[in-house]
Amino acid sequence: YKGRYLVEGNFRADGSSRFKNNKWGYFPSVSAGWRISEESFFQKIDPKRIVNNLKLRASWGMLGNESISSYYTGYDQIDMDFPYDLNGSVVSGAGLIAISNPNTTWETTRQTNIGIDLSLWNSFTVSADYFYKYTYDMLMQMPIPPSLGISSIPFQNAGSMENKGFELTLGYKKRINKDLRITAAATLSHVSNKIIDLNGQGPIFHKIADNSTPILISMEGQPYGSFYGYNVIGIFQESDFTWQNDSDPTIPVDERNYQLKSGIPTQAENPRPGDLRFEDISGPDGKPDGVIDMDYDRKIIGKQFPDLTYSLTLGAEYKGFDMNLFFHGVTGRDLYNCGAMVVPFANDNGNVWADMVDSRWTYENKSNTNPRLFNDNTRMNIRSNYYLQDASFLRLKNIEIGYSLPQKVLQKLHIEKCRIYAGIQNAFTITSFKGWDPERPATNISSDVYPQVRVYNF
Repeated sequence: YKGRYLVEGNFRADGSSRFKNNKWGYFPSVSAGWRISEESFFQKIDPKRIVNNLKLRASWGMLGNESISSYYTGYDQIDMDFPYDLNGSVVSGAGLIAISNPNTTWETTRQTNIGIDLSLWNSFTVSADYFYKYTYDMLMQMPIPPSLGISSIPFQNAGSMENKGFELTLGYKKRINKDLRITAAATLSHVSNKIIDLNGQGPIFHKIADNSTPILISMEGQPYGSFYGYNVIGIFQESDFTWQNDSDPTIPVDERNYQLKSGIPTQAENPRPGDLRFEDISGPDGKPDGVIDMDYDRKIIGKQFPDLTYSLTLGAEYKGFDMNLFFHGVTGRDLYNCGAMVVPFANDNGNVWADMVDSRWTYENKSNTNPRLFNDNTRMNIRSNYYLQDASFLRLKNIEIGYSLPQKVLQKLHIEKCRIYAGIQNAFTITSFKGWDPERPATNISSDVYPQVRVYNF
């Protein structure tokens, strides 16, 4: 209305055959905006029109999710080739292999957004948003009694989660003179994730790529898929042990029967000098009990979501030449990077980082930061923050330089436009992460992930 007052409303009705008794979900949304810069009182405040545009906006809306399985999860599944024992003979029959909750319905997300748009001197732009996103009736696989004899866990509406944060975008474009034009755009965003409710369920462990001991966990009050494991407080030294026949010099040190000294918490994997030493956090009564175990001594050790995500785009044009650069990065993200402390060439996964080999614990170099090398899958699957690394990075995702031939030359050749250019994708990355790629998924925890490639084009 009058170019100043903006309102929009939407209403969705979505139906899915994946639900039985509650097929339909109804999702409204509304948004509104106020262009303050078009008001007469604001034009009096800013007669020179320094502010080209100033708009406040807000929105509220709901959306649904039904992507839970390729099967119709509102219906039980029957296997028509199910063997039974009938009078001592095996006969074919039918049986349930998956049960369902017929009252399952849409997972719903409700989001509120408040923002401002600002433009100055026809060159500089700012867009800022704060959002709050609440998801409830989450579609989760809740545990069922083993006595049912059914391995497939049904989906149910249970649990809730929130995401909140801000997004900021800055832009600049300016023609300096008839030959030179520059542009720039920067973005910055922060998202805080927290699980509110798991419907009375305890912590949920997530599967990881290699199907070994889980490292990701979801629990109430914590971010989704947090890293979970032991806290390392050092490296076991020979002084922490006693061993039999210690006076017999003919027995190699590696073959001695080491026993932890009294007062040092015990660990299930029978530690030896050079192994990681974990913190005794708690016991059944909530106090340290002198035993390191999975039930009481693991904790949240990191998160897979970054504190900040940012990007920067730079561009320039000058007398037919042009250049564009795109930077992208994150800060405050963790990644688990195990698989680097095994014996070189052992089994199929024997790649070892050189600095870990050089600085490893040995009887000649009793390190208190890096453990000994070993060939032991049990030790490899003990999850701890020793393998957790800072995956913050800055990457030049793309750089391109081009030249457009002058029109007076092209006209003689009957060519409308011709541009010659060269570019590089993934030109370089600045990071302290020791794995191949700091952008890899958190569910892949080993060090053998195929890295992103650098591409040159012309």
